[in-house]
Amino acid sequence: MSEQDLTVQPERLDRTGRSLGEQGHRLASGLAGTAGLTAPTPGWSAGVALGTLEAAVHSWSARLGARVTRTGDAVRAAARSYESVDGRAAARISALPR
Repeated sequence: MSEQDLTVQPERLDRTGRSLGEQGHRLASGLAGTAGLTAPTPGWSAGVALGTLEAAVHSWSARLGARVTRTGDAVRAAARSYESVDGRAAARISALPR
């Protein structure tokens, strides 16, 4: 295993987290209230099954969007934590006698 430096870019983490939140929100609410993902099927026995499938797609999309949004929130919280730790470390180091 090779040694590599760990580099953290809080600004980039924050931007990525914000983007995840926006994408998650769109995914969760993009299909809300939208009917007609499946073609109307009057008289077809598959109509009920297609309606059930459509409802399942709406539900899955909403759940996935919520998870993506929560992940974005967690990434942004991590960025804030890195900045906070960096600030505390800088304060402690600058307080050391020279």
